[in-house]
Amino acid sequence: YQCENQNTLLKVSTLPSLPDDKGTISLLTNHGLELETVNYSDKMHSAFIDEQEGISLERISSQPLANQVQNWHSAASNVRATPGAQNSQHKEIDASEPVFSADLQIFSPDNDGYDDVQIFKLQFPDAGYFGKIFITNDHGAIVKNLAENVLFETTSSLIWNGESENLQALPIGIYFAVLEAVHPSGKKLQKRVRFVLARL
Repeated sequence: YQCENQNTLLKVSTLPSLPDDKGTISLLTNHGLELETVNYSDKMHSAFIDEQEGISLERISSQPLANQVQNWHSAASNVRATPGAQNSQHKEIDASEPVFSADLQIFSPDNDGYDDVQIFKLQFPDAGYFGKIFITNDHGAIVKNLAENVLFETTSSLIWNGESENLQALPIGIYFAVLEAVHPSGKKLQKRVRFVLARL
């Protein structure tokens, strides 16, 4: 796993066994006072993950009690674990509406150092959404797949440089970024964002 900051790691001589199927972890003070306890199981992983090996369960928020099952989720598929960094499924409790937005209404991928890339921002109301993001032209034809069959992080962003699926520069015009996602609960999200690709 990639560790962003080695200084955040604590070396210990031994670690207790952590069975994959189920177990209990407690956080204690130096004096043995129990701060938090969580009873975990492999049932807490996302239903969209076929192979759980090597994928961490992550706590979504530090605010609810640790032992609330709905406050735990599989790490995002692009990281699998986040040692020394904020959890990939971290979420602030006050978020209520899903967000899918484009950073620029007009972007110009002409390599002049100004608005050369489009950034799409995502924020889901819950952890566990699985799906895809793609770009279409104004006729509805898919010109670029940005993410396919992905277990999304609760908050993330994607960058697009204006190239097609076969790495060709696309013509100027109106384009749409489309998000299609489904949650294990059955909730579905479909969002579309309009923007312009220009040469300024």
